[in-house]
Amino acid sequence: MALQLVASFSSCACSFTKPPPTIHIQFRLPKNGKISSPHGCMVCPKDAKKIIVRRSANYQPSIWDNDFVQSLKSEFRAYTKRINKLKEEVRVMLNQAVNPLDQLQLIDTLQRLGLAYHFEDEIKRILMSIYTHNSCNNTKMREDLCTTALEFRLLRQHGYKITQEEGEIILQYARDFTTTSLKKYVEHSKDQNLSMIMSHALDLPLHWRMQRLETRWFIDVYERKQGMNPLLLELAKLDFNMWWRNTGLGQKLGFARDRIMESFLWSIGMIFEPQFSYCRRMIAKLFALLTTIDDIYDVYGTMDELELFTDAVQSFQTICFLSFYNSINEIAFDVLWEQGFNAIPYLKKAIKYIDNAWISITGPMNQVHAYFLVKSPISNDALKRLEEHSNLIRFSSMIFRLADDLGTSSDKLKRGDVPKSIQCYMHETGASEAKARDHIRFLISETWKKMNKERVADSPFSETFIGVAINLARMAHCMYQYGDGHGIQDRETKDRVLSLLVQPISFMQLSSLYL
Repeated sequence: MALQLVASFSSCACSFTKPPPTIHIQFRLPKNGKISSPHGCMVCPKDAKKIIVRRSANYQPSIWDNDFVQSLKSEFRAYTKRINKLKEEVRVMLNQAVNPLDQLQLIDTLQRLGLAYHFEDEIKRILMSIYTHNSCNNTKMREDLCTTALEFRLLRQHGYKITQEEGEIILQYARDFTTTSLKKYVEHSKDQNLSMIMSHALDLPLHWRMQRLETRWFIDVYERKQGMNPLLLELAKLDFNMWWRNTGLGQKLGFARDRIMESFLWSIGMIFEPQFSYCRRMIAKLFALLTTIDDIYDVYGTMDELELFTDAVQSFQTICFLSFYNSINEIAFDVLWEQGFNAIPYLKKAIKYIDNAWISITGPMNQVHAYFLVKSPISNDALKRLEEHSNLIRFSSMIFRLADDLGTSSDKLKRGDVPKSIQCYMHETGASEAKARDHIRFLISETWKKMNKERVADSPFSETFIGVAINLARMAHCMYQYGDGHGIQDRETKDRVLSLLVQPISFMQLSSLYL
């Protein structure tokens, strides 16, 4: 669609009184009433033979064709009765657990197996009880370091303001010490399974990982764990296999199929719960549209075309919104789309990279769409924060931008793109590329700390939307962990798509229990 917009304009300085018929909307025209383009005009001999040499990103055809996508279907509907029975048994387990350590370990296991969303009320009740008991008695569980750390992580993860007594800096010391110790253990350990788990943790922290992909990995790990609960394992496998049919993938998505699975992977990374199927489909459409527009700016378009295209899209934005929603808040969306298209690096001259780049990565645009799609409370305070870009949105988008730079900047420079954060730091400090990359990783870590603090601060946003913002950052780590996982489909991204959306988890058939 975006390419058609560019191609539809006349290429000479002819006057227009209405837009070309393929557009069907009224564009803003320059003050002289004329539009020009470097394509050349068919009625103007002077422009007819003009040849434009365009860059290429060498993107390969999509590996996910339409027939394949439409062929995906779930065979697990017959297991609904068994799943509901197992859920009730787990609910009993939660209610019967009275020892705080047992409660915390069960909650942690449910979260990592991807089952916690079924038991939100029970988990909230347990954590509130533990938090209230500790606050009233000014005591904490002191059994061991592992227990203390688990309690601290789960309470903070669920929004409780838990201090570290000696200040937040101690957490960094603890992380550095743990990282060093685990690396030494992995080097000398003969326990391959434990070493694999530690290497996984060292590769990317649990808190930074895409939840649903981590669930798929942990189910296999939990199955090999000594003392694992067979009931929890069975429910996790059945629930995961049943879950993906509710992602919305099997429904007709109604947009270009190029990079379709990557776009849908982004939407699952942002919000995976089954009740948000419509939200995922709309977010996937948005990602597909933004990807097309991004390629026009980064690769395909010339400067003259991009200036023209930007003006066209700014007039076109309302139509874009109406294709996603029946009703929208025009103020919030107008601000974000206006800033998004004015933040394109090609069209910005004198601006610091990072102040521009966290907007041009489209993080704020994605989040504001999600805000309305998950039916968040539409309060004046929340809308004002959306328009002003709250810290939560800014930090999430910053991580998105920096993770993208780490994964894609080298390839983008080869095709003539503008310098990214890594190259800017190298230019400003004289650092090597390796040092610059380390610095960007440090910035990501520091931004995560700020976002974690923002998560427990008083916020006008719902817990669901806060989760969406955090999950956008997690998804950025997932997509760019090993390079450009969005533009290059047949590497790690392919395996992740297959494991999440195509290949069910195998397990022993339990005969009539599933009928």
